[in-house]
Amino acid sequence: MRLIRSLIGTMILFGVCSGVAVAGLPNCGDQPIRLAFHEYGILYSNGIGINKDIADEIIRRSGCKFETSVLPWARILNNLAAGTLEMGMSGIDTPERGQIAWFAHYFSGKTYVVIRADLAQTVRSTENFMAQPQLQIGIVTSYTHGPHLESFLERLRQDKRVQEVPDTKINFVKLQHHRIDALLTSSLVFGQMIHDLGLVSDVVVQDWAPAEKRHPVGLIMSKHRFSESDVEPWRDLLRQMRTDGTLKKIYTRYLPEDEANKMLTDW
Repeated sequence: MRLIRSLIGTMILFGVCSGVAVAGLPNCGDQPIRLAFHEYGILYSNGIGINKDIADEIIRRSGCKFETSVLPWARILNNLAAGTLEMGMSGIDTPERGQIAWFAHYFSGKTYVVIRADLAQTVRSTENFMAQPQLQIGIVTSYTHGPHLESFLERLRQDKRVQEVPDTKINFVKLQHHRIDALLTSSLVFGQMIHDLGLVSDVVVQDWAPAEKRHPVGLIMSKHRFSESDVEPWRDLLRQMRTDGTLKKIYTRYLPEDEANKMLTDW
């Protein structure tokens, strides 16, 4: 009898009964969950990073079967919309994306400008940049940057001054060779890229939206696979990781403690 109770308890704990979530665990479903990473600085690069560590913990705690891949961010969004992918890491919630997916936040971020050092004295804001019509800025396709910078980009697009690429590293290489004059990126990216490409004395990092709060970022889940009721256990799982210190432990593997603490604010 004791053995039977133990086996039943194990089944309840891991939710193996017909793939249905039990006792607050996520609903795994009948098929493996397809999750994609995208290359983005210390979030994910060459198979390691914050997103990889968080995904490993999500997989362990949920008990679900996953299939993982690495794709460009624009393709991840397209596949989530088409239902050929169930999850992506570190997505920013927008009204447009809310039509195709749910979000479970696990950090907050901010977009910064990396600009050529020879321009940094005269170009310190969006208006300064707008006033010099020869200047070009680089962004990654399908990334979002906050209201102020998105409005700025819309004005630049009218004059064909925005260059879009599928990968962050391409933008840094273009900046290195003066094919663009500035780029938009995250604090989780620019440090590594500037170091790896030897750009420390060639570029300056600026904040062109100082009044804006950090934006929440998180797990993005396709509405083709997950219902609204399915999503809450995944959110609970990430909240538990925040409460028990797991998220901060992961962030401090890659960042100073003060930067790790910032990631845990505004979401």
